[in-house]
Amino acid sequence: MAEDYVAMINDVWKVRKFQGLNLIIRNPYLAKLVERYTFQRSDQILVVVDEAIEVVKKGGGDTGKITIVSNTPELASFGKEQNLQNNDIELIKGHYSAIYTGGIQMGRGIQCVLDAIPKIIQNIPDFLFVIVGDGYAKEILNKIVMEKSLEKHVLWIGWVDHSELYDYIKACRIGIIPHLVTNHVSTTIPNKIFDYMGCGIPVISSDAKPMKRIVDEEQCGITFENSNADSLAKAILEVFNSNIDYGKNGEEAVRRKYNWREDEKRLCKALEKLQLTFNNKSL
Repeated sequence: MAEDYVAMINDVWKVRKFQGLNLIIRNPYLAKLVERYTFQRSDQILVVVDEAIEVVKKGGGDTGKITIVSNTPELASFGKEQNLQNNDIELIKGHYSAIYTGGIQMGRGIQCVLDAIPKIIQNIPDFLFVIVGDGYAKEILNKIVMEKSLEKHVLWIGWVDHSELYDYIKACRIGIIPHLVTNHVSTTIPNKIFDYMGCGIPVISSDAKPMKRIVDEEQCGITFENSNADSLAKAILEVFNSNIDYGKNGEEAVRRKYNWREDEKRLCKALEKLQLTFNNKSL
């Protein structure tokens, strides 16, 4: 259970144009019925964050059958950079760059970053917002960039192969997760938080519960008030002026805790429980 699927469908209905097929394939009422049926009959349920446990509980699932197996990276992946040399990488290194990686959708809060840039560049004139990814909202967001005359402060990279992703992250000073806070966002965790931490750069995140919990516990960055451009600009300036090594804290947390080696152990234990349950049923 990578996310609260019912909550995700509700978010889709709010931000995307209505399509007739949604009555069948993205119907939150039908999905809720399937979810409840499944929770009550599952022998093991895997979730990615603590905050998702309550979703299972409310859906009638047995919390004693839940195991947290998060979407963390393999530690070895951080030593496999491609050492890319291109004009974009050089441009990024020459600025105080903040990166966003992932889908380009309105629910990801990228528009909040664009609204914050005019305030940020008053104190960081060479600030550059690097966007790695693709999605339906790129055209809408690019229009905002042009309306605000931010072309010199926004760099669209597009989609890149995952093997090249860490080169772009490590070329930046900050990793941004501006996701708008919804029930969906509050019960899952984006891979990018661990990518940023593992690459040793500070995290600036909206205050969704899972992200705020990790950022605060590990002192690997700062959170800002959801969809508040002033709060976001303040957080970036605070990191810019801080002597705290947020990046090092995040990197150490990934090596100690937020990595696939640790989650793999929990997954194997869950499978052992499942095998035991299956054997008992067979008897």
